[in-house]
Amino acid sequence: MKKFIALFLAFTALAALFAACSDKPEVPADTGTSPAGPGSSAAPEGTETALPPLDVKKYGGEEFTVLWPEPHPDGHFMHNEIAVAEENGDVIDSAVYKRNAAVETAYDIKIVQQLMWCSNISGKVESDIKAGDSNYDAFCAPIAMVINYGASGVCADYKGMPYYSEDMPWWNHGVMDEFALRGHRFFGSGDIIFSDNFYPMTVMVNSDVYTTHKLPDDLFGTVKDRQWTFEKLIELSKDLPSSSDDVWDGNDNYGVLVYNSALRALFSGFGGHFSSLNDAGDPEWVMTADNSQDKVEAIINFFNNGHIAYDSSNDNAADDNRKFIGGQVLFFVAELITAERLVPLGMEDYWLLPMPLYNTDQPDYICVMNDAVVVSVPANADLERSSLILSALGRESVDTLTPAFFDIVLSNRYINDFGSLEMLGIILDTVSAPDLAVVFNWGSCKNLIGDMARKNTVDLEGTLKPIKNTVNALIKNFSKSMDGLD
Repeated sequence: MKKFIALFLAFTALAALFAACSDKPEVPADTGTSPAGPGSSAAPEGTETALPPLDVKKYGGEEFTVLWPEPHPDGHFMHNEIAVAEENGDVIDSAVYKRNAAVETAYDIKIVQQLMWCSNISGKVESDIKAGDSNYDAFCAPIAMVINYGASGVCADYKGMPYYSEDMPWWNHGVMDEFALRGHRFFGSGDIIFSDNFYPMTVMVNSDVYTTHKLPDDLFGTVKDRQWTFEKLIELSKDLPSSSDDVWDGNDNYGVLVYNSALRALFSGFGGHFSSLNDAGDPEWVMTADNSQDKVEAIINFFNNGHIAYDSSNDNAADDNRKFIGGQVLFFVAELITAERLVPLGMEDYWLLPMPLYNTDQPDYICVMNDAVVVSVPANADLERSSLILSALGRESVDTLTPAFFDIVLSNRYINDFGSLEMLGIILDTVSAPDLAVVFNWGSCKNLIGDMARKNTVDLEGTLKPIKNTVNALIKNFSKSMDGLD
């Protein structure tokens, strides 16, 4: 995931800073190289990346307009990753400003951002195309919104763009391929924006609770030794539940805090799938009792036995944060961006872990993204210009925006110990895109495991039987909507 190892090695020199909580890593000095050169301004000294060159063309001061989601009250889209008016001391804004200045100078172009409410972006691009207009060079929106419009022809195929290729390491080809409907790549993911880095599901640990209860394991060593399994999570959690009045509610202590997304993330982390793309690039439902019963049953038993798991489905995010900060739970299964909301509330003593393995036979950890913002190009845009400028921005971001992400993680102390920084590396190197069935909620699969858990039923075959025909019809209609793309 985004060349994490090289960046991790660069930041190991900052390890001593973790011993001095008040210290803040400085932004690396500007080295002033161009988009066509070997790297750019924000890379730590000695880490400039050798990247394939790009053509440089002059566009006579034209504007390059990108739609970006307005900041959301729940904390999403708060970082400006496309354009800023000036440097203001913010690490991310400074990186975006320097990146854009380098690209604008090299290409004689002006990068312009337009903010729009997230759920309106893809529809706005569609109506623009239908009106015969071409007002946008690119647009950014969550995968769930982009992919549906891509199937209907609104988004251009990256594979058909002159300045996109598999040789460009600033694109995350793996995530793009997981949604390669009939071989088409309708969005770009990679260094150009770091939102995908914020959305993998993780396990956060209240280190005060862990040390107070004198739990025995070196958790970071357990992860590195590939012993961080679902069984280990339950083992460490089972002695923590306590209730003062024998009525189990949100005032009591539990081992793990979970909700619908967390239960899905466990299933995905075990290698489970609701759907997948077949050889033709069409989606198909693949979840059956034969291939998923053991994983689903394990999750449901964990949810219902021993008061280990607290179901936060009826809480809001503030309630979840309060329980974790207040020491009511040891483990909090949540997307990484949650850390950004915890630190301002005073939560500093926590550790970060990847999602657990199902068992030690599983080849690797899997940290599924809850969602992520990606970059698409309208089908009626100038594909040469759009792909060249986006690739230039992505290329320049390798040594500006991506290091700034890690600087933010460090300097805002989302991670306050060296072990968690190592765990972040494992998380980002094992990120998996969300399941297509989850993106469209076919068969209400977003809540399927959660609903089974709350009913305390392990009858997966009986649960899947009544939705089979509906799911297959939805998938068939979706595939039919792509017929015009071939």
